[in-house]
Amino acid sequence: MLVHLDAEAGATPIDSPAYPPPPSHYDDVTMQMVHFTTAPENIPRMLPGPLTPDPSGRCCAFAIEAKFCAQLGAFREVGVAVGCVYDQRPGYFLSSHFVNTAETIAPGRELYGSPKKYAEITVDQQGGEWTTTVVRTGIPIIQINMRLLEPAQPNQIPSLFPLYKLRMIPSATGGRPDVNQLLCGGAPSNMKSGRQFQGPGVVNFTPSVAGAYWKLRPLSYETAIYQRCSYEQGLSEVVLEYSPESLD
Repeated sequence: MLVHLDAEAGATPIDSPAYPPPPSHYDDVTMQMVHFTTAPENIPRMLPGPLTPDPSGRCCAFAIEAKFCAQLGAFREVGVAVGCVYDQRPGYFLSSHFVNTAETIAPGRELYGSPKKYAEITVDQQGGEWTTTVVRTGIPIIQINMRLLEPAQPNQIPSLFPLYKLRMIPSATGGRPDVNQLLCGGAPSNMKSGRQFQGPGVVNFTPSVAGAYWKLRPLSYETAIYQRCSYEQGLSEVVLEYSPESLD
């Protein structure tokens, strides 16, 4: 029997795709970013073969609350990115990523290679202090805490780009994945920035089987940023498609 596949469908189910093609559009977004360093020897376990750890040990824990997304709805997410180098170009690799809605998991994994897992995420404010907490299976596994002290200028906000991700297509017959694609995520476009603040920040990682993020063990903190903005999500580029055997 022949089955007609709609060439316009970019995702399954083909009669009603779970999500539209990129890019997604975001309005009224709040971001928290805490930049810290860890011992460089803690990073290699987080990286796929093509990437090498940045010798500085730089990392970033971030939280995003999107109050409006035309394609995916409102959601919260928390991620941990570790410093890396690819082809002599420094960047970050997204090693852990948690979201609080099911609608964002499939497009995040299938389109962008984001290692998304479901979790409960709360945001609390007391005075100038902001805390985002990730709870998975009843355990508060990540907390991002910062204090808003003074306005931040655009040149004081460290960039997370290029941001690398690993998109994998598992083997249907078992064994190693059929496809491994190293993606380079582009910076958001049509960015409209609102208020931006900086101040001290810390992160707290609780050991969990949900990821190895907790092994990063912060040694020092550099800066923490709070930002409100609207933007269009940047597109990703496949910079390398490989099989694990090709790196042996």
